[in-house]
Amino acid sequence: VDLSLAADLFFFLTSASNDREKLIKRLLDDWLEHSAGGSIILTPTQEDADHLNKLCHERRYAQAQVDWEQKLRRGEKIALTVGGITLVGGERIRFLHGSNGHGISANEIATVLSPDPERGTFEAYLHRSKRRVAIAEAQQVAFKLEYATTMRNAISQKNEAERVYL
Repeated sequence: VDLSLAADLFFFLTSASNDREKLIKRLLDDWLEHSAGGSIILTPTQEDADHLNKLCHERRYAQAQVDWEQKLRRGEKIALTVGGITLVGGERIRFLHGSNGHGISANEIATVLSPDPERGTFEAYLHRSKRRVAIAEAQQVAFKLEYATTMRNAISQKNEAERVYL
């Protein structure tokens, strides 16, 4: 993680405090107010990262459901399930393997811009190369949610973010 790119470095999740759940709630409340693509949560363990990824995804999905019916009437595409993960706009993902056809590197971080369930595709903004790519579900490009990761993984994957939560 290039911490010089961090506009805000302020949250302390790994507290010995009895208020851990309150800290997590506070972190998630703050995180939801900012761009998911520009933020990363760093954790000491993979278990913590997996737990926070689940919670962040639940919050992002709940946020997408606000005015769901009105969005559908306007013709907006809201969600697409790919590889067992239901994606909505704003999701932060990490591609597990590179894809030469898309110009995606292994471990590249992206933000889902627009899922299209009718076509079985989603558009993603690649953070490193600052490009948009269209991914078809049928192309089976492997990815996972990546709101949170361990410090070790963040360094080895060369994650960059405007906002870092520790």
